[in-house]
Amino acid sequence: MNLETKKNAVKVEEVFVAKQNAQKVFENMTTETQSPAEKLLATMQISVPIFFPSAFMKNNLEESKLKEGERTGNHEAGHAAACKFNQHCTRITYMTTIPDPRTNSRGRTDFKTRPNYNKKQLESFVEMFLGGSMSEGVLTGPIDLAGLQNDLKMAYNITCLLIQHFGENIDPEFTIEWSTPCQMNEEMKDKAGTLLIEIADRMLPRFQDEHNKKILQELATSVTEKGWLMEEQIYKYLDRLH
Repeated sequence: MNLETKKNAVKVEEVFVAKQNAQKVFENMTTETQSPAEKLLATMQISVPIFFPSAFMKNNLEESKLKEGERTGNHEAGHAAACKFNQHCTRITYMTTIPDPRTNSRGRTDFKTRPNYNKKQLESFVEMFLGGSMSEGVLTGPIDLAGLQNDLKMAYNITCLLIQHFGENIDPEFTIEWSTPCQMNEEMKDKAGTLLIEIADRMLPRFQDEHNKKILQELATSVTEKGWLMEEQIYKYLDRLH
């Protein structure tokens, strides 16, 4: 085994270990001590490193392409629905379940950007990032850990910015740097984590609503079968949510 092959083998092994540890965390969660949202957010403590797609796929050989596509559709539908549920969220422009090798993403939900964002608008983005895994949770049960980890990182970072820049103030606006990690002390991080859980708890009932679950599934099926949907097609489903 040459050095390069050995490095790749180590990476694959680390993926397996990370996934196994993540599964143990899920199994040890109890309803007596954690709300549904806290169960979801507890996975933020899992360190799931990002590897090349080939290494990731080796840990998911038992899943068919169709099942993977369906789960991606469920995830992207949740992002779109979360944005619709919040009146301060910008409009969704398109959705796709076609993997992008440039970003290693399995799907994407895009939205109209603004030059500046106020507090309520930033909170709507937190909800949008959390919506993907919430949708997976109510539609399919098991949640894709890699997608969850990425979304939670974004949601947590925006929540940090909310605490750092606004506090209780709603009016000021600022330009968000999506890729810039939020730098805060431990007390502020705790406040951000608490706010994130509060937002998730507030969202969850709308995803669990039987009418909304039906619409979510229809949207997920449509984007999975077609591969992509544009704004007009997406809102034929989103406008039926309540």
